[in-house]
Amino acid sequence: MSNVWQPMTSARANPALSQSPCALVVIGASGHGKVVAEAASAAGFSVIGHLDDVAPTGEPVSGRPRLGSCSALPALAAANAGLAVVLGIGDNAGRLAVARQLAALLPDIDFPAIVHPAASVASSAHLGRGVVILAQAVVNPDATLGDFSLVNTGAIVEHDCRLGRSASLAPAAAMGGGSTLGDGAALMMGALLRHRTMVGKHTIVGMGSVVVSDLPPLVVAWGNPARTRHARTAGDTYF
Repeated sequence: MSNVWQPMTSARANPALSQSPCALVVIGASGHGKVVAEAASAAGFSVIGHLDDVAPTGEPVSGRPRLGSCSALPALAAANAGLAVVLGIGDNAGRLAVARQLAALLPDIDFPAIVHPAASVASSAHLGRGVVILAQAVVNPDATLGDFSLVNTGAIVEHDCRLGRSASLAPAAAMGGGSTLGDGAALMMGALLRHRTMVGKHTIVGMGSVVVSDLPPLVVAWGNPARTRHARTAGDTYF
């Protein structure tokens, strides 16, 4: 694969069904990394362990070994034919930064979409590279999920929605039909986005908020209805 940012063009009724049971390494050993590893395993991948620059050594992660820092990836790829990578990093900016780092380190590495078998994904949904869709999530017809976007446990992406690159929905967040979440933007737990409404790039919507009108890029917003509270810079911590 020559371009890590080239999205997949084919839609699949259940992407998990088309995934080969290849060896997979999870980047990140945090709680979110554990959840992503479980989803990948349930989807049929052979998860060999975790790489983590912050905590490369230590106790196993839910029984799976820590394999070192991300710099160990080329050696792991050489030892495991067809090795693929999934990013178990919850922070949107951090996830994209690591994806770029890995693509530079090993340009041919594969970032498959990971779909938990307990998720529901419409046949006409389009999934980019490295997308993660966790258990009980719903992705409805003609939704488009950008590269490295994340649909967390029990979240809903309705018909004709658009998620930008490395955007995310936290558990139980929901997007109404035809709504848009810009690159790097995040809906926190239980946040709701009204149909045909847009959240700008790198904007964060707080837990339990209700978005009823468009939000600009690079802000933090919360409340019911959600209102802009302050500006942020892409890559800032969420709050």
